[in-house]
Amino acid sequence: MNILQIKPGERCNSVTGYCDNNSKCVSKSDTSAMERIFSEETGDEIKKWFGKYWYYVFTGMTLLAFLVLVFVATKKKTENVQLDAFRLGRLENFVDSAEAEISQQVDNLKEKEDNFEKMIESIQRGDESIDYVKAIGRLTTFFPTAPVHIVTEIARKSTSESVAVRFLILKGYPVRKVVVNELSTTITA
Repeated sequence: MNILQIKPGERCNSVTGYCDNNSKCVSKSDTSAMERIFSEETGDEIKKWFGKYWYYVFTGMTLLAFLVLVFVATKKKTENVQLDAFRLGRLENFVDSAEAEISQQVDNLKEKEDNFEKMIESIQRGDESIDYVKAIGRLTTFFPTAPVHIVTEIARKSTSESVAVRFLILKGYPVRKVVVNELSTTITA
């Protein structure tokens, strides 16, 4: 008589069970593992255990809270050296570029102030002819009652702007008053 042996883990008993290590067919249970865990009987057993051993639960919760407190109190802030170095490098780069820009602007300002002073001196000496368009703009601003054609004619004939101003004053045109204060410049008629 030949007896067939089924390997462990294969189906047996008309596919209602599985073969165990001793070659015996074990029927599968109708209830799943989740149903067994969340059944009323399991819940009642857990309640009974908590009721009987409540002091273990309380001690465990207290110990866990104490450990969390100790961990939070003693945990040092981890320093990210690479991130700090990157931030510091970017900040230094920004400061360096700002300082370079400031020095460049200061140099430009000094150069413009020097050029302005030289231009004023040369105009006052009469060495340089006046810039026609700028002179007309300034003259019409300071002599608003003078007709534009007279201002342009006088500017064309004058060697400097100060000479044009003297001609306009001699012709009887009033000069607009300019009040200069450290905060602002106000022009009044």
